[in-house]
Amino acid sequence: GMRLKMDSIKREVDGLIKLVDERDDEIATLKQGHGKSMVQVEGKVKYSEEALARKDAKISELNASVSSLQADLDSTTEAYHTLKERAKSVATELKDRRVEVRTLTSQNQELSSSKTLQETQLVNLRAVVNQHELTIGYKDKDMDALNAKVKELEKQIEGKEKSIQDSSA
Repeated sequence: GMRLKMDSIKREVDGLIKLVDERDDEIATLKQGHGKSMVQVEGKVKYSEEALARKDAKISELNASVSSLQADLDSTTEAYHTLKERAKSVATELKDRRVEVRTLTSQNQELSSSKTLQETQLVNLRAVVNQHELTIGYKDKDMDALNAKVKELEKQIEGKEKSIQDSSA
């Protein structure tokens, strides 16, 4: 868009320069005379000079416009390059974040597997502990039964000792 406008203005400037050159040629021809009166020549020269002054003013105006458009183009180009660099930076950062996410996902899976394994080991240990508690419970009952048997036997022994003492007395 801006480039087309600049090309259009350049063509207009070139056309005006050509017109100015043609006017210069006309002025040169007029100065040679061709048998016309000096008053007519001066009138045409003055008219051509006024036209040339108008054309020069137009050329200056168009050159200023071209300079302004060039400055706008430079500014836009600089903004484009800045934005392009920022986009590259963001893309690199995104790539780094994706790698980080993959690493964390992998670590998370490893920890989940480890947790599952440890939970399974915990369940197994609890089962072993429960089995031991049952075994200890049975042994306690067996010990109680044995203690009761021992006491019963001790009473029988005492009873026998008493009867032996009673018999000896």
